[in-house]
Amino acid sequence: MPYNEKYLPVPYIKIDEYGNILNYSDEARKIFSFEKMNVASLLDEESVQKLLKNSIPSLDKKCFELNFKTFDSPFALYDVHLSWDHDHIGHLVAMPKDSGSVRIVNQLSSLQQRLSSTNFELYEKKEMLEKALNRMNILSGPFIGITDRIALVPLFGDLNGEKMIAITSNVIQQAYEGDYDEVLFDFSGVGDILEDGISKFTELFNILMCMNSISIRIAGIKPVHAQTMNRLGFDLEAYFDTSLKDVVKNANKKSAAL
Repeated sequence: MPYNEKYLPVPYIKIDEYGNILNYSDEARKIFSFEKMNVASLLDEESVQKLLKNSIPSLDKKCFELNFKTFDSPFALYDVHLSWDHDHIGHLVAMPKDSGSVRIVNQLSSLQQRLSSTNFELYEKKEMLEKALNRMNILSGPFIGITDRIALVPLFGDLNGEKMIAITSNVIQQAYEGDYDEVLFDFSGVGDILEDGISKFTELFNILMCMNSISIRIAGIKPVHAQTMNRLGFDLEAYFDTSLKDVVKNANKKSAAL
């Protein structure tokens, strides 16, 4: 007595040698969409290629794994059992993999979708963070006009290349526009001095020296700073003062003498 595939208690699909769907069980209809009636429409691209390799009509039963598009998930891993009869009709039974594998596939798919949707947001946040860090670096070396001829640049935090690059453009612009004769760098608030930091500071020093013969004063150098600067080869013609307090005191003496 011929059986009715519709009532088979498993996800069953009958196909021809071209992948056209000829019939399917109610269990399969609950899981897959048969709108296009071709088995390729139920699979991802990689699984379509895998199915083609195993779709040559043969009397041998074949077992392999395919990723199906289901109502519940865009990618669900199934064990496929495929056999062909003498009329070149394929009988395909798709059994879901264990729940652990299905859960992992679904999690990876969900993660991929989340990453795609947040890539632009992450890019915007990265730009905002870079701008904030650059602004913070600029504020770590503000340019302050003390008098018409003297300017102060107090430095804060570790002296590194990135910070000096951010500070340099602002210092050069302010020094040029203000037409200052002397620029004082105060190292009292500096932590560690890094090699790229002293290299960029030297570049700034040389640029300022070329601008209307601006003289450079450096104050607040700690013994550890002096050792680091000597080790890194800092040897420029600058005036060194023990502290900013001494600079102010000497300036007051000069003013009184005048």
